[in-house]
Amino acid sequence: MPILKVPVVHKFGIISHSQRLELQKRLLQQTYNDVEDAEKSPNITNPLEVSEQFVHKYNTSGLQEKETLQAKADKMIQRSKRRCGYMTNGEGDHVDLPLAWSELAILAQCKGKVQEDCFDILCFSLDQAPLYEENIPTLFFLAESALYWLRTDILKQTYLRAAEVKLLKMGQLVFARLLFHHQSGHLRGLVEFKTRLHTYLDGIKDHQSSYQSYPGVLLCLRFISQVGEIVIGPYTESETAKEEINE
Repeated sequence: MPILKVPVVHKFGIISHSQRLELQKRLLQQTYNDVEDAEKSPNITNPLEVSEQFVHKYNTSGLQEKETLQAKADKMIQRSKRRCGYMTNGEGDHVDLPLAWSELAILAQCKGKVQEDCFDILCFSLDQAPLYEENIPTLFFLAESALYWLRTDILKQTYLRAAEVKLLKMGQLVFARLLFHHQSGHLRGLVEFKTRLHTYLDGIKDHQSSYQSYPGVLLCLRFISQVGEIVIGPYTESETAKEEINE
């Protein structure tokens, strides 16, 4: 049974949907190209390739068509599940964490069971997978995606739903990894990533009053907010411009 949330007034910064789409397109294209180069396969369209077009078609389809798309989505999820090393703790020759996480994040835009399944797999993988520096760009993408969903979709709902709880848990795990990389010095110089993350984090604290009755969920949101501030650090726009000039 859904739980009624306390209404809250939100004061958020600007969200760039096109910027997020461009980022996920770039991440997927890069990782798909890496897979093709590794396998030396011909450039043939993969019917199970994850894309925004599939997500849009799924969310706007009728009941009969959705059954067919649901079966296709399940196959995509299973492939991504294997790629993230679900049964091998994120290790093995078959594992490609950046690609698997990016695919699952995009598929999670499909409403209903597909979304919850993606969040479940992401939570498990983010809790078990090794802490490799090569995953940092994808972690920032996951962080932006989680905050984007909270601010443009979840916050419009009147009730606290299972998908929302899973999303916040996923976000907590993502920011825990970013905190590790921050403390290890792996995030130095990533001004572009931090600047973009700052935009998505701006105003997230205003949502905390919605979860006063749910300590576990509130803890996730507070963790995301506070770790986000640590990861971003005390940089300024002038420092961002200075770094761009130096480059």
